[in-house]
Amino acid sequence: MPLFIDRLPFHCWTDSTRTPSLSHWTIVLPVVLTEPMLLNPPSVTTATDWVLDTGIRGEAFAWRHHLIQAGLDPDQGRMPLSMTIRTVAGRLTVPVRDADLWLVSNVPALRAFSY
Repeated sequence: MPLFIDRLPFHCWTDSTRTPSLSHWTIVLPVVLTEPMLLNPPSVTTATDWVLDTGIRGEAFAWRHHLIQAGLDPDQGRMPLSMTIRTVAGRLTVPVRDADLWLVSNVPALRAFSY
């Protein structure tokens, strides 16, 4: 696996819903969300920051508004099986939609990579 964390900026955000407020440090990656099987890299101007979670493997999780923001129809490209996730409100069964994530390099000479 290529070493990339050493060149990424840390992002600090404060959860003001807690008393006292709690600060979190995360690594954010510029990512472009597209329809699956896109043959050419997308425009990096549509990149949004996604938090790197090293405890998760295999899949990316996005809510409906994330798909809409990326210009994808949440009701298209659904997979045949759903997924059960745990939330603060309990267990929730949600649909799974096929999409591709493109990691945008923070090194100007490199291109976007598909995930």
